[in-house]
Amino acid sequence: MPVIASSLSQICRELADQMGTAINSGDDSEVTVMVGNPQDAVPSGSNSHRVNFFFYQFSPFEFNADTLPGETGFMRVNCMITPFGVSEDSVGAGEHDLRILGEVIRIFQEQPVFSITVNSQAYHIQVIMQQMEVEQTSQLWGTQGDVVYRPSVMYEIALAPVVPDEAAVLSPLAGSLGLEIQASLAQSDATVTPVSPTVPVTRVNTGIESWQPRVCLVLAGSCHENLSFEVGSPELAALSAEVWVAGDIGTTVDLRWDIWDNVSGWETLPAFASPVIAEDTLDPDQVGDATTTAVTLPFTDHGGQAVLYAVRSYERAGDGVEITVLSNPLLISLYE
Repeated sequence: MPVIASSLSQICRELADQMGTAINSGDDSEVTVMVGNPQDAVPSGSNSHRVNFFFYQFSPFEFNADTLPGETGFMRVNCMITPFGVSEDSVGAGEHDLRILGEVIRIFQEQPVFSITVNSQAYHIQVIMQQMEVEQTSQLWGTQGDVVYRPSVMYEIALAPVVPDEAAVLSPLAGSLGLEIQASLAQSDATVTPVSPTVPVTRVNTGIESWQPRVCLVLAGSCHENLSFEVGSPELAALSAEVWVAGDIGTTVDLRWDIWDNVSGWETLPAFASPVIAEDTLDPDQVGDATTTAVTLPFTDHGGQAVLYAVRSYERAGDGVEITVLSNPLLISLYE
């Protein structure tokens, strides 16, 4: 029975599969993409072209040292890619090696970032070409038995996730900040009043491709980015809020909630509305003329948090990759 697929193996296998799809899309030739030692990829009585992905080195991500148990970690993975061409028609095996290797380099140069899904979570994986030192090359090929050295290229895969089986419950967000200064270290009752962020006048720069929607909550004629209510309070029962979205006029965005509780942690809910943007500026003084969309809290019967986002998706002009952009978060906290 095969061993269960780990997050690392899923990343490596999916990257090889995406290369197989790309390299076989241009003509009638068939190149088999393999994952394993170069020694196992040598054609034996086969007339099929092969390219082998040899993942040989795994290094921790330098800026990920504070990862706690239950949190997703990341690592750098080094991969040597080697073609194994065969003679076909008037083209020899050596020339086919160069043709295959050239296609691999071209594909990774044109699309260095791949979206790979691991356990229902999408990750962006980048491939970065590395220089192969002579000593390193000799060490790698010296372990492959009688396999003759073939032209190869080295890539770093960054960053491969290490996904835990049981994810830790992440903490809630801070809704407000307060500062208190005392003359002594003696214990005393807190007198500071936390302050929530105010909504500034903001004009969205839609002249750039990656512009970010700007949103605020409208409640009783005022703009807010953060609200808090006691569960069961009259204020929560009477809550009637709307969201004001600014951005490129005429563009459709999706509204969605991210919710948190102390048992399940954070969860993203499906989009519940898709308004069309009518203004490119948020100005709290002009809230009376704003085009808004009514929103309903995803829960009101227990403590927790709900964060509202306006989500915009677009196709990047340079490479056609679909990019998702989130607005600033709007936080609503319910306490018991």
